[in-house]
Amino acid sequence: ATELQPAGICGPIGPTEQLPLVARLVNELKIDLSHAHFWGMDEWIIDGKAVSENHPLSFKKADLELCFNRIDPQLQMPKTNLHFPTAATTGFIESWNDVRCVVMQGGQGEIKHWAFNDPVKRSGEFEEKPPSLEEYKKLNTRVVDLHPSTITQNGGESIQQEGVTANKNQLIHTVKQGETLWSIARKYGVNPKDVTDANVEKGNSLNIGDKIIIPISDAVKKDETTPIVDVPVNPLENPEDSIILHKVQKGETMYGIATKYGVSQQAILAANEDLDKGLKKGMKIRIPLKRKIVKVIETEEQVVDKIDATLDSIDSVDYANSIKGRVEQVYDVAILLPFELAENARRMAKCPPFGECLTYANTFRALNFHHGMMLAIDSLQKAGVNLNVRVYDTKADTATINRILGKAEFKDVDLILGPIYVKEIKIVSKYAKKNKVQMVCPVPVSNKALFQNPYVSKLTASKYTQVEYLAKYIAERHHQENIILVRNKYNKTDEVYFQLFKKTFAQEVVKYDSRNSDSAKVAIGVGKSSKLIYVQQHMVADKKNIIVDLSTNLGHVSNLITKLTTTMNSNPYNRYEVALFGMEDWQTFETVDEKYKNRYHLSIVAPGFLDFKSPESIAFIEKYRAKYKTDPDKFSFVGFDAAFTNIKGLFLYGTEFSKYYNQLKTRGYYNSSDYQSAEEGSGYENKNVSIIEYDNYHLRKVN
Repeated sequence: ATELQPAGICGPIGPTEQLPLVARLVNELKIDLSHAHFWGMDEWIIDGKAVSENHPLSFKKADLELCFNRIDPQLQMPKTNLHFPTAATTGFIESWNDVRCVVMQGGQGEIKHWAFNDPVKRSGEFEEKPPSLEEYKKLNTRVVDLHPSTITQNGGESIQQEGVTANKNQLIHTVKQGETLWSIARKYGVNPKDVTDANVEKGNSLNIGDKIIIPISDAVKKDETTPIVDVPVNPLENPEDSIILHKVQKGETMYGIATKYGVSQQAILAANEDLDKGLKKGMKIRIPLKRKIVKVIETEEQVVDKIDATLDSIDSVDYANSIKGRVEQVYDVAILLPFELAENARRMAKCPPFGECLTYANTFRALNFHHGMMLAIDSLQKAGVNLNVRVYDTKADTATINRILGKAEFKDVDLILGPIYVKEIKIVSKYAKKNKVQMVCPVPVSNKALFQNPYVSKLTASKYTQVEYLAKYIAERHHQENIILVRNKYNKTDEVYFQLFKKTFAQEVVKYDSRNSDSAKVAIGVGKSSKLIYVQQHMVADKKNIIVDLSTNLGHVSNLITKLTTTMNSNPYNRYEVALFGMEDWQTFETVDEKYKNRYHLSIVAPGFLDFKSPESIAFIEKYRAKYKTDPDKFSFVGFDAAFTNIKGLFLYGTEFSKYYNQLKTRGYYNSSDYQSAEEGSGYENKNVSIIEYDNYHLRKVN
């Protein structure tokens, strides 16, 4: 939504658990709603008048308190852009005229009754039969007599009984599935013994739906912020955590309160079940604080087992023994990604009213990186790793990066994931070195970024590392065959890769007594002929011909494939056996037909490989869909791998975990971890490399 092209959404219906999440997304992603609009779908009309905003069943009340009042004031849409229906519908209808509605919510009720298209009153011309479809389409915003099933459904959604106040000293809590006296006491920030004493008749047995008393008289003593429990009795809690009581002031929002105490809005909502009705001046709400302290771990082995089980780790080191008796911190992890939301909004504003409008590619990529990282973090937290995670939008802007790094809170960061742009990486790598905090680059970056900076790690192997690995791989697997190396001396980068492969292969192949040759045969180019003359002259009939071309130039590769096909279609070469090896870039060359990649059994070298059909990947996709309602892409898997391995290292070895990379080898979705430093005092490169073969129009990893 922009000033010139305002836009909005219509919905949702009534108080739903998604509303606070919408506010949280807006705040955390800093989405500017100053030109956005919202239309409420429904309101209750009693005796010809819309219920007041203070009515407990008011839809307007629910939307404001559960969502819009929780948004940071700097991001909120103006009150004039919030449109709620009343008994007099003219103004509401006119508000649609000049603003594009992007989303109209709809939904089926509990009995497949389409909420809330209730029939018109069966009187007058409609007494004998309802209006036709054409007549129905002409109906506008209107007051209707609700069907009984709609009233039942609305009532069930609108009335909440959790945390009902019995008197000033007590709350009544309704027991839910899986809850215990311990968990309920922790939720309200009171001593479990007090809850037990207040519900003697219950004993230690609870049933779903039971109403139990929560005594709060000892907790609520003052209006100002006061600790409720300094040292929780629950042994699972951090002994230095505390829950404090905050009195809501006029104009305060959930976002502002959460920011003030440095906790998430979700944590506050979880500790205050009565907040489904929104904030009110004078309310006393519980703020669960987790201080960054050190505590002794009693079950290190259990935590490590859970972590390893998450990815079926192939680690051979006994981590449980290596950390036996050590202590664990609540670690701070910062995620730096360029969401570029403003640019995405600008592009979306230009979308036509109808048809598909895609998210800005850079925004989409950053979101996928983020989602993958958060899945890894969720897995580790469930395994018992204590983390504070902060997500920052770098906006692809160096000034923004500098502002983020200058925040006081950033000094507490123990691990940085991202950023992904070269200019940003340069700034953050200097900060990482100065402040001795490890940063992980989840995208390909020059090894120059690692030089004399041990606080930089890169997730993907460089092209040089890939070429070296390929030379060693071919020397080991194909030393008995006929190796032909194609040269492209007209491209400086291709020439560097050519020379590196030639040298490395010669060094490796002599290790094998059964080798066919001491070095690769060199084809000086693709030539000007219609055939691959310089390759032909080295081909043999009695051995497989392994043709290696390390070019990343589309024109050269297309020329090579075309001329190789002409050669292989002619005598005697049509009887020769050929296999082709190339670079990862070849996958993106659309002018190279897939049938030729399969015909020549093309194998490519790459820093990783995604097998979407593996049980592990399928399980990941299912989790991703369930959490984010969309499918993951390559960046989602890469984000997971980057976060999982390095946070695992943070847990096992502390903030200097990079020194133990040789013991920290985990199997990832896209690539496994094999971080190595080229020289003392420099950063770490993940040297894990994949060889991927085209086999019957399928890709498979062969190393």
